[in-house]
Amino acid sequence: MGLGTVLIATEKPFAQDARDAAVQIIEDGGLEVKLLENYTTKQQLIDALHGIECHIGLIVRSDIIDEEVLDAASGLKLVVRAGAGYDNIKHIYAEQKGIKVGITPGVNANAVAEHAFHLMQDFIRPIDGGTGTELRGKTLGIHGFGNVGKYMAEIAKGHGMDVVVYDIFLDGKKAEELGVRVARTPEELYNGANFISLNIPQNSETKKSIGYELFKLMSANGAVVNTAREGIIDYDGLIRAFEEKNIGYTADVPPQADVRANLEEKMGERVFMVKKKQGAETKEANYEAATAAANLCVKFSKEGILLTQVNNPLPDDMWDYVTLAQYLGRFNTAFVERPNSVEVTCYGRLEKFQDHFGRYVLKGLFQDQLGKELTPSEASEAAKERGIELLLRKPDNKRGHGDSITVEYVYDGTAHSIRGRIDEKELQVQRIGDFRMTIPLEKGIYVIAQYQDGAGKSDVIGDKLSSKGYNKIVGGFRQEPMRNEEELAENQQEPTVKRAMMFCRINPNGDALQDIARIVESEIKSIPGVYRALTVNMG
Repeated sequence: MGLGTVLIATEKPFAQDARDAAVQIIEDGGLEVKLLENYTTKQQLIDALHGIECHIGLIVRSDIIDEEVLDAASGLKLVVRAGAGYDNIKHIYAEQKGIKVGITPGVNANAVAEHAFHLMQDFIRPIDGGTGTELRGKTLGIHGFGNVGKYMAEIAKGHGMDVVVYDIFLDGKKAEELGVRVARTPEELYNGANFISLNIPQNSETKKSIGYELFKLMSANGAVVNTAREGIIDYDGLIRAFEEKNIGYTADVPPQADVRANLEEKMGERVFMVKKKQGAETKEANYEAATAAANLCVKFSKEGILLTQVNNPLPDDMWDYVTLAQYLGRFNTAFVERPNSVEVTCYGRLEKFQDHFGRYVLKGLFQDQLGKELTPSEASEAAKERGIELLLRKPDNKRGHGDSITVEYVYDGTAHSIRGRIDEKELQVQRIGDFRMTIPLEKGIYVIAQYQDGAGKSDVIGDKLSSKGYNKIVGGFRQEPMRNEEELAENQQEPTVKRAMMFCRINPNGDALQDIARIVESEIKSIPGVYRALTVNMG
């Protein structure tokens, strides 16, 4: 008898060569394989699961794996989605049943990149005749530099294009190794670009974020290629840019029919969209997804390891610390924009689960930039793509930190640290650098100001927010004084505390984050003695 059975259940089957290769990998790994292809009802899937005595894994594509299916899968340990998305799987419910859920991210990245480049070429060289233009010597801006963006850059450089990239977490040194120029802002990326390739997620931060203010910076007669999500485009802004600078648009993520009709009516041949998203539809991507899923099942059966896990089963009493880890990750913007490394140390009972908490710190770090459905495994992959190293440090539990998490963000050899804990179910920050004081952490928007300490200074800062109608809860840190004369002499400091940090958790009226940011950037920074101010969105 084998080590167990893997069921490959696909309403829309893999290509035969892909399926056969996946079956061979699984059987070579000592597992049995059962196939359920072209099925038409949920009951057929349930019956197939009932008929397997010893489950190891279930491989699916876009098949719906809901609570009823998971309840039918007695002994199932693993579900693998052959692809990057997993909204077809009730992964939280699976977690509650002790079932791991994994994905195969990146397997279709080259297919999407080639498709994007093909769209761009078709756009500039119409197949029905007419005079086109060439790519050599033109500038391509790549907005979002993950796996797809990297492949896109390789193709573009092969065509003699100048490639500029923007990604909020991209390390400049890593980009230099890849031979691309780095834009420090979206505006810098779009400025003078002949073409823009969009590779960013759609979330609350990016919805309709690509519009006139960016399009107007492009070269006249430029074009935008969108293989990401249609909701990131401000179509009114696109039409305005077309009217002023003849900016074109091509995409495989078309909008609703009425919007599409309006674009085609007003932009004519300067807009081209395929009927449905098809960036990942290649034989190779199909093959890679099937074989990657098979390899995950074999590795899991032998080693119990699932590197692309989207749910992380933890003891019930650890889940508040998951939230804490994500909050500490979100505070990265208070230190550095693009860290070279993130160092995580878990103390007390948390040490045993340090690898999980490290990934949740990264999830908090990337959450707003890469989408609300980001998983810890995807966050870990995003860090690797951007040259950010996750380091797990062995704790010194003699230091008396209890059950707590310390995160250090390192940039060019300089470390910036933050430590958090949970006390009577309250999530708290205990320390930021050499600032020490307990501040409760909750969801919301925080304004953080660092300033020269002085009587009434925190009131002046808080009044700036109150005057705009924001309710606030204020907490503050003061720099920990030196403990003795020897330490004072060594650091050449006076015993008087000179620096302070203030947190304001505010309740905005409506969607007012940009208003808050504007207050921070102008009014609070203009207060004498304030040397830094920023906002942190804690979800």
